Amino acid sequence: MWGTVRDLCGWAAFLGNPDESVLSRATVEEMRTVQTIDDHARWTGGYGLGLGLRRDGERVLAGHGGSMPGFIAGFYVSPADRIGAAVLTNSTAAAVDELTLGLITHTVEEWPVAPGPWRVEEPPSDEVEALLGIWWVEGSQIVFRWRDGKLEGRFVGIPDWKPSSVFARETADLWRTVSGPEQGEALRIERDGSGAVVRTIWAGYPVTREPRAFT
Repeated sequence: MWGTVRDLCGWAAFLGNPDESVLSRATVEEMRTVQTIDDHARWTGGYGLGLGLRRDGERVLAGHGGSMPGFIAGFYVSPADRIGAAVLTNSTAAAVDELTLGLITHTVEEWPVAPGPWRVEEPPSDEVEALLGIWWVEGSQIVFRWRDGKLEGRFVGIPDWKPSSVFARETADLWRTVSGPEQGEALRIERDGSGAVVRTIWAGYPVTREPRAFT
């Protein structure tokens, strides 16, 4: 496949902010999720699904390289920073990875991404609203909230860099953790005789409105 820097940067832009009409965002996120590590000494490199991954400090970048006799190419994108870079060279031994990473780092330092504008979100349904607020998993406090049209759960006091758990509804009383901690696990809703939510069961753990022993 032949291409240009513009072509590679277009591909990087897509991987950083995919067009849902072409490929779902969830699929692209799965492609960018580490599947294996190829640098077992420093844990700075690995692979997702069809993509190479590089860790640069706290930044994780996705991309890949390419080569043929006399030519080397490479690109990376930082989805969190919305920055990508591509490098092409007439060489058989150029180390383009470090140059590409440096371009991204320098760009982020010079032109950091501005925070997104605040906007009023659509309110959740009554069924979802009953799940929001402070809950307890044994002695640990967790907050369920509605954000960007999704139900999220986040333990109080965890570091900012750790993601929240995001849930997708499967039935009236069953949600599935689709990303974050406990991915793949079920969140089951239990109700009293009047239909009010009394507790949930998440990944086998009771989640209650008041702290209590494991029951």
